[in-house]
Amino acid sequence: MLGNKDIQALSFHRTIFAPLKSTQDSSRSAHSLFLHRAFDRRMALHFLLAVSHHELAIYQDRSHDPPQESCLHYRRGTELLQQQTQAHKTTPNDHLNMMLSFLYMYLFWMRRSRLDPIKIRALSKIVYVYMRDSDLNDLCSLREPPLPLTHSYPGLAIATSDQILLARTIIYLYDRDGFCSFFGCGGTLAEFVTGMPEKRHALWQISRIPFLWPMTDMDLSTTSDMPDEDRTILDVYFELIILHQEINRLSQGFVESPDEAWTKLRQRLDLLKQGASFITFLVEDKDLRSTKSLMAYVTSTVFYATCIYLDRATVPGFGGPRSSSTDQALSSLLKVSYKTVSMGSVQLLERFQWALLIAGIETSDEIHRHWVISSISDMGIRDIFRVILDEKFRLGGVISMRDIRQLIGKS
Repeated sequence: MLGNKDIQALSFHRTIFAPLKSTQDSSRSAHSLFLHRAFDRRMALHFLLAVSHHELAIYQDRSHDPPQESCLHYRRGTELLQQQTQAHKTTPNDHLNMMLSFLYMYLFWMRRSRLDPIKIRALSKIVYVYMRDSDLNDLCSLREPPLPLTHSYPGLAIATSDQILLARTIIYLYDRDGFCSFFGCGGTLAEFVTGMPEKRHALWQISRIPFLWPMTDMDLSTTSDMPDEDRTILDVYFELIILHQEINRLSQGFVESPDEAWTKLRQRLDLLKQGASFITFLVEDKDLRSTKSLMAYVTSTVFYATCIYLDRATVPGFGGPRSSSTDQALSSLLKVSYKTVSMGSVQLLERFQWALLIAGIETSDEIHRHWVISSISDMGIRDIFRVILDEKFRLGGVISMRDIRQLIGKS
């Protein structure tokens, strides 16, 4: 039985939080789809409420720490998770219930004033073990999407099958775990998914189906009404998530031939840029009435931040002598970041917030740095940024990825 505060938190999640977490139409927002699927799953619902109460408190400037209601629902969800884990040994699990719960657990721990490396590493390992033992990568990566579609919900323009939502949830978990891996938290799940490129590609193809369907046509055999450029933007964005995790591996010393790996990653970034003209266009475009989508701006921003991350993945570190390519990437990153902030709401888009972090710790320009500080809205990233800047100053103006991860580990 939901209380009045629970209903208020869910309403906030549906009408404000979910749209802010996406550049898509709210009817296609993954978080809107996740909410409707979690609503009739008791365990996932508790974790959803834990996140919703916390995000509402943040939104209302009441507290950056989870309120009592949030902690209560998280504890109840954890108790049910432990029961489900034990039951899984003898009876089949509701995989979507499990994976949605894991996703909300990530959202719960990522929205703190400081990341908790121990909690996130433990969560990453739990999700990895569950995926491995349940063969979810095989279950979700079928070549043909399932028919018929099931579970249409009032207020949603599309219907989705559990398999598609399960694939989408796995992609989100891969994204979140790779994001955390940059800071030295988690990474076990992301490493697992990275190790199966063909299945990862199949998961992505199925997971993006909701974004490609015509709004009024449920027949998967028909062509999508999504413009080719929008398809390209989605695919480029996902490729950047993959490259980000592979650069994580390089910077953490997990590759046998670092120089060879660096060269291959640079080539893949160059090919990505050549095949997606919008990446360069948005830097050079001076038309303030641009018709390009917010997702295009976000993707372009993340692209240039990823280029800088690759250049700084090993030595000498952020703030060190810049090659011409690093200098150009920083200039482009700052230009498109300014434009992106003016285009729409980006305060809950973690990858864009990360791109601002990269710009802020690389630039030596005080004006740009102050703008970055004021533009980073994620409290955890903003706090990390300040800690990194203090340490960078102490070290003489240069800070390596190893130094950054050690800082996070001490926090």
